[in-house]
Amino acid sequence: MKRCSVFPLLSCGLAILIASAPAEEAMVVLRQEVAVTPGSAPAMVARTLKAAGANVSSVAGPVTQAAIQGLGPGASSKQIVAIVYSAVHTAPDSALQIVRAAVSLAPKSAPQIAAAAALAVPDPWKEVHYHRGPQPGVGAPVATPIMARERDFKSERDYKSPVEGASSNPPDPSVVTDPGDPMTLAEAIVQAAVDAGGDPGATQSAVDAALFGDPGALFNQVSSSKSISGVGDAGNSNYANEPHVPDPSVVSP
Repeated sequence: MKRCSVFPLLSCGLAILIASAPAEEAMVVLRQEVAVTPGSAPAMVARTLKAAGANVSSVAGPVTQAAIQGLGPGASSKQIVAIVYSAVHTAPDSALQIVRAAVSLAPKSAPQIAAAAALAVPDPWKEVHYHRGPQPGVGAPVATPIMARERDFKSERDYKSPVEGASSNPPDPSVVTDPGDPMTLAEAIVQAAVDAGGDPGATQSAVDAALFGDPGALFNQVSSSKSISGVGDAGNSNYANEPHVPDPSVVSP
């Protein structure tokens, strides 16, 4: 593969590197790029995840970790949150992998990380099944949407008559399929952060404040949300980002 001498990600093309280089090599290059230009980390993360295409779910966690590691040991919560928001905004279906990956490196920033992720997903109130996982990359906690299906009586098997190829042995009670815990995506984000080492109370409070209190509080403390790659008026389209208008019928005494 042809290599560039200074900035492989920016000058050679991100898509080529992600598609042709081993995953670890791509992460090393990303860390190097972020170390050189830390202010561009959110944009680099977004570009990397977009280039991953259908493989984004398997690289979302490692990419987030590589970017945070590229910031060095002195990384601030402001820088970490900007990376997390950009990553989740770009790959919302991988929000839990991203949260767990970030918190595993910066557990003290768990409240801000979870709040940023909750604001970045299109619908934090979507119902999901939360599955716990041990690693921040592949195999990390995954939220699968709850699908409601109507019962089809016509297609159901008649258990009164024998079925060809069916076993007469009863199911093994020791084999249990974990359906996951039903909850909202916002709750799953909190749980992912806690499972990765975040403080439960502080993380829950931060997400509650972001979604129910002042939705701009997080970015008032961190930075302007519009300075983060891919975020602007159109990017802040979920309900949590809409301004809260007081009810004119309620008059304070």
